[in-house]
Amino acid sequence: MEAGGRGALGQTDSRSLGAHSTLFHEKCVVVGMETNVGTPDRLVRLVVGAVIGIVGLAVLGGLIETASAIGVAAVIVGVVLVGTALTRTCLVYSLLGVDTCGRRS
Repeated sequence: MEAGGRGALGQTDSRSLGAHSTLFHEKCVVVGMETNVGTPDRLVRLVVGAVIGIVGLAVLGGLIETASAIGVAAVIVGVVLVGTALTRTCLVYSLLGVDTCGRRS
């Protein structure tokens, strides 16, 4: 372990982080791609995306009586939300310059 709580590969020792550090100050780089969706935002996207996707599938399956276009739209929105949560990158956030990773500039 090197000074400053960093290991040989540049990984932060979890013991050197505060209680809330892992939630709001995660390293925002995944597979060489800079991310802009932080953990709280990511969790909301996962839950809301899954719920919207399930509702969309229920509409398409005939369990909820409404126009099938609404079901298709709901499935698409759900997949996009879950996808952005898993990749931690949102194109709309990139275009607007939004970053919820908690980095200080």
